[in-house]
Amino acid sequence: MVAYVRVSTKNQRLDVQKEEIVKYCRYKNIEIIRWYEDKGVSGALHRIKWQRALKHAIDNDEIDGVIVYDLSRAGRSTGELLFNLEKLRKAGKKFISVKENINTDTKEGRFMLNVLAAIAELEREVIRERMAAGREYAKKYGTKSGKPCHRPLKEIDWELVRKFRKMGGSWRLIAKIVGVHPNTLIRRAGREAPDLFE
Repeated sequence: MVAYVRVSTKNQRLDVQKEEIVKYCRYKNIEIIRWYEDKGVSGALHRIKWQRALKHAIDNDEIDGVIVYDLSRAGRSTGELLFNLEKLRKAGKKFISVKENINTDTKEGRFMLNVLAAIAELEREVIRERMAAGREYAKKYGTKSGKPCHRPLKEIDWELVRKFRKMGGSWRLIAKIVGVHPNTLIRRAGREAPDLFE
């Protein structure tokens, strides 16, 4: 097997992941042919050593597959994880995750992958629904660019503001009463009620 470990920052240690993998391999009588390490690389970045570990396992007949400490090492999302595992499956290789006790060589491991596939499909559905809701919102509020819509401005009762200003109320106090930040109140007053500064 090829073993892969990763930590997100250079200060973190790989020892824990390595120890757990070694312990598992001893118990299951699995031989580790080579280690691949990504140190100081977050899951969102291109993990060069992970790609090499996959390629090494897929291209070599003497390698059974890839072992990691936990599933998050093999993909930053369920979709990416399944994509990587499908590449291994097509090459006749197995995948083992120690923490979750997943081994694609077993029926339980394959069942877990089916569960993950269902989760990935659910994630895609949720994303599609959010995008549809975003388009509806954009249509309703007249935005055509597809850019994120900003939160509607809070209504300010300028007559109330004027009354408090005449009574000597500070901008800070009035802002608290009408429910906006003092700087926002002053800025908007300049545009919407300039008479307050006369």
